[in-house]
Amino acid sequence: MIQPKYYRTIWISDVHLGTRACKAGSLLDFLRHHIAETLYLVGDIVANIG
Repeated sequence: MIQPKYYRTIWISDVHLGTRACKAGSLLDFLRHHIAETLYLVGDIVANIG
């Protein structure tokens, strides 16, 4: 099992969840292997496609 890497801060920007090109699996894999004291979600995290 891979040990997660620890960081003070991680910034995640413009993920566009809900679109076909969002690569949610890659984001989930990243979050499983990187732990932060503070996680900032900035930009377009969830797409408004309706």
